[in-house]
Amino acid sequence: MWRRSLDIVRTLCGKNNICPSSFTLPEKSLQRRHERCMGSGGFADGNDVALKVWKIQDQGRINPDTVTDFCKEAVVLKYLRHPNITTFYGIETTIFPLCLVCEWMPLGTINSYLEQEPSSNRLALLSDVAAGLSYLHESNIVHGDLKGVSLLITLLGCLLMTHVAWNIAQYPDKSKAQSVTALIMPTSAKAVTIRWTAPEIVDPESFGLPKARVTRETDMYSFSMVMWEVFTGKIPFYNLHHDATVIYKVLSGVRPERPSQATGLGLFDAVWDVITQCWKGDQTARPTAAYVFDQLQEVMESAGPLETPQLWPLVIE
Repeated sequence: MWRRSLDIVRTLCGKNNICPSSFTLPEKSLQRRHERCMGSGGFADGNDVALKVWKIQDQGRINPDTVTDFCKEAVVLKYLRHPNITTFYGIETTIFPLCLVCEWMPLGTINSYLEQEPSSNRLALLSDVAAGLSYLHESNIVHGDLKGVSLLITLLGCLLMTHVAWNIAQYPDKSKAQSVTALIMPTSAKAVTIRWTAPEIVDPESFGLPKARVTRETDMYSFSMVMWEVFTGKIPFYNLHHDATVIYKVLSGVRPERPSQATGLGLFDAVWDVITQCWKGDQTARPTAAYVFDQLQEVMESAGPLETPQLWPLVIE
């Protein structure tokens, strides 16, 4: 029932470029602590929060399409309830015209966390990702931008997913083809995102698809790259400096090699098998997030003590 309600509210908000008044935080509940962008703010009660601010680029005027995307994302975030997905507090419009307010994670991304805590159980962290991803997919929602920097760590060492923005029902014809060019341009802030992007998004025609589209299967491909990233501390294809080269390699079927040094960290044969299934070129052959979660749980139950890497990121020969 809640999914049906979500579809109705999302459609109404998207068509009318409005959000329910209950989404807007009370006036002065958010305090700006810095004049320049710091990536966070704070509630009046002293709790830090994270801010996602939409840029206004048209001479101060807000593009209607930007408002539409803002409202749709707010609706999706408002109805998500899972221990491995960041909590959405609401909308703030006094400090910034378009601003989403979510919980703040002081330990930062999984990448920075592993640099500080290299002995962390990577299987447990990846299991958290799989659990959150399974919840999204069962709710007919895809993440659409899964990578290490979109995974945050709580003070208890649990993993939360952020940047959840894509809804399958919400964007039935939404194409990321227009953004793929931006992803590989050096001037783009998301220049390396292509390294986590499924091949059918990069070149849909080669896979018999009419257009690029994020799906559960493209999420699973991205998850495979996240798993490799977590076990190595490096971005996928770290040794390739040009995104165009990465695209050529991926479309040719090339994938990152298995790092032998990561076996003691939890990259056992069963886990590597899951990774290789997730990054298959045939999207229909990729496993579900629920399956990956079950597999990781089984490995965790049978695994002994895990090692701590002597150097992090790993030195891959």
